[in-house]
Amino acid sequence: MKIKLKDGTEFKVTSVKKTLDHSAYFNSKLNQTSIIMNVSENGGITMDQLKEILTPENVSEVTFVREIGNISDNFVRFARISQNIDDFGDQIVIVLSKDEYKAIPEGYGAEE
Repeated sequence: MKIKLKDGTEFKVTSVKKTLDHSAYFNSKLNQTSIIMNVSENGGITMDQLKEILTPENVSEVTFVREIGNISDNFVRFARISQNIDDFGDQIVIVLSKDEYKAIPEGYGAEE
């Protein structure tokens, strides 16, 4: 499978996982998609390079290119990029979000 960003940039991906969760802590619904990709299958791309590519504009239109049919989706921002490093090959996990960033309310959880 591949993903294609709004500007035409494509990446080969291993898997995609969608998450929908309600969080009372942030008083919002979490709507995110995790994308796992092998670094070696994407020209040795780094997390810093991805940070530059995954602009809000570029993730506003993402197409998941599959043999059984494409799926298009819209995101607001990338929420997180992490890297798994092991003997079998490095993987990068990109988390795209449909939600605006919301800071924790001031004083929330503070001891009284």
